[in-house]
Amino acid sequence: MQQQQGEEQGVGNGSSGSSGGRLQYSAENGRVHLMNVTVQNVGVDWHHPGNVYWQHRVNRHEACRVVLHGRSEFEAYDCKISGDQLFEVPDGLRMVVTASGRSAGGLSVQLLPLQGDQPTWQWQYAMEPSGAVQLQFVRNAALDLWSLPVLAAARSRQQAEEEVLDFVI
Repeated sequence: MQQQQGEEQGVGNGSSGSSGGRLQYSAENGRVHLMNVTVQNVGVDWHHPGNVYWQHRVNRHEACRVVLHGRSEFEAYDCKISGDQLFEVPDGLRMVVTASGRSAGGLSVQLLPLQGDQPTWQWQYAMEPSGAVQLQFVRNAALDLWSLPVLAAARSRQQAEEEVLDFVI
């Protein structure tokens, strides 16, 4: 896998098309949430003559790439992502990746539409008197399409070997 370069604007809600634009975190950004996830692959080709490490231009044998378009979300839970993987999430959708009960090392991937204008989760922060920043991970319960009851029901159906998810990789 070759390093792809700057065809799209990077992370953040910055000024479109301007290289001097400031990145700004907001509800309009894409989001990634990984919980109990292991990524295992061959990774960087350390001997490739074209690597320019200080510019983060490196060639890879394998990589796990997550590409978020617009206001999209990627979440992965309790799984191992192996080998060369690309997860691309279109604008306005949420991709949820979990371990598949059907095969060892398999992944279940579900694509869900985002509801409303707010993200399904966000960081709430507060400044302490000492100047430290206190962060708290908060789910928007009204918009959470992958809540604990839904997750439990999906896992129950998976164990019964019913077709629940869009595709398995």
